[in-house]
Amino acid sequence: MTDIVLSDFTHHMQLLSDGNVSGIAGQYAGNATLIWLGLGNLAGLKGVYTGPKEILSLVNSTFAPWRSPSTIANLTQSVTVTSEKSAVVNSNFSFYGENPFLGNFRGTVTAQDFYSYSVANETWLIYREIWNYLNFSIEFPNTAPTNLSGIQTVDALSVSPDGTYAAAGTSDTGGYNGSVYLVALKGQPRVVWRHVTNGSTVGSVAISGNGSYVAATGTAGNGQAFGEGPCLCPVNGSSQLLVFNRGGAALWNFTAAQGTYLQNVAMSGNGSKVVVAYTNGNGQSGIICFNSDGLDLWNYTSPTRGSIGQFAMSNDGSAITYADKGVFYLNSQGQQVWNYTEEPNVKFIQMSSNGSRVAVGTVSGADNGSLLYFDGTRGALLWQRQLFTEVQPVVMSSDGSHIAIGDDTGVMLLDSAGNLLWNYSFARVSGNPVAVIQTDSAVLFGGEYPTNQAELVGYNGTAIIAFSIPSLTQVAGSASGPIWAAAGGWIAGYGVCVTLHIFNGSSVLPTIQLC
Repeated sequence: MTDIVLSDFTHHMQLLSDGNVSGIAGQYAGNATLIWLGLGNLAGLKGVYTGPKEILSLVNSTFAPWRSPSTIANLTQSVTVTSEKSAVVNSNFSFYGENPFLGNFRGTVTAQDFYSYSVANETWLIYREIWNYLNFSIEFPNTAPTNLSGIQTVDALSVSPDGTYAAAGTSDTGGYNGSVYLVALKGQPRVVWRHVTNGSTVGSVAISGNGSYVAATGTAGNGQAFGEGPCLCPVNGSSQLLVFNRGGAALWNFTAAQGTYLQNVAMSGNGSKVVVAYTNGNGQSGIICFNSDGLDLWNYTSPTRGSIGQFAMSNDGSAITYADKGVFYLNSQGQQVWNYTEEPNVKFIQMSSNGSRVAVGTVSGADNGSLLYFDGTRGALLWQRQLFTEVQPVVMSSDGSHIAIGDDTGVMLLDSAGNLLWNYSFARVSGNPVAVIQTDSAVLFGGEYPTNQAELVGYNGTAIIAFSIPSLTQVAGSASGPIWAAAGGWIAGYGVCVTLHIFNGSSVLPTIQLC
């Protein structure tokens, strides 16, 4: 029995070294758990992986040859029999390899593999595996990717709700190339991985609650603008949705039909649903919902012939609201629950994390806008505030208790009853409201005009902290924590980088270079 288990474990390590994903798949029980923990830089992969699907996704992003050829060395192991049908293998080993984006990496691990005998399969299977990292290090490459066509800026930035990771998307000035980054924000901030698109700009990114999944929309073409939205949508280009795991492995992708352009993307907190808005050349717009395997769950076509400039999704993916010549609210099956078309000039929209509240900003002209606040469950308009000025972005706290809206004179903060708490002019607040950081009772601002400034202001109107960041392009904050980030600068070749400034409330954390 000891010899059989030891032989199976040795074969297991050889398959890992070879990156034989199909071979590894049959070595785990259906309810197996793999735990990665310990010291050192774990490249964002620290955590618990349950079931063969999650475990193999991890293997794909680390040991698979197409991703990062690895070698396991200095292996020592011993077997302890715990019963007639169970045994534990204790081992120590080192590994090293090279990744095209991470460069050289190496680590040392002490591990435990818990085996049980499967009568159905007549073999020993791993039902629990623990890797405790003694060390892990990365030596980043000294060469930059060569398939980038021009100066790039961060045009999309999203911070995970728990504040542990950020996803960034870049596009270049020619509208031909871009990159997707995953950045670890806590501990020692670092770039976890970078994916260089093949001829596509990146216009929108979304990240799951703990950073396990990243989604991005990219568009390829000649750089001519088409329609509205945050993405650069070339007339003769094609749009694609890409989904990655925390290790940087591309899990699946979706390419839209020619002439259909994917715009904003959103993701449920656990990554089980990915939703993307689209517009096509026939004036139709809609929303597509995918599950975690990339299966198209439903495709909703908006009844108006407009463009879905903004939409929002509840944390569990059970509700979606969007703006397109009115306000529309959908359930988890993509069915319209209610709509409000009395005010067709809707431009900005936000939803509370549970879908119970919806805030909307309308623009009827240069000097005429309004803020509307709805009961998301019933579709009832709870209150409306007329703004005799040009309305800018609307942001809301995750519980719907506070709403901030910008206009051409500044930014105002209101509570859920529509009471005005404060109104700041641009003399004090530079730029637009970006997020409401509920844990810090503060509103986050950022914008290029007039001083490239990112600022945090409390619910009581007190300025908490402000930073002037050269060439500021994006600011984003965590939905449920105090972590926020601001991107400034551009990528103009190796050695010239975007700087990602990271903050924990008013505390400044180390910066990260995106090159």
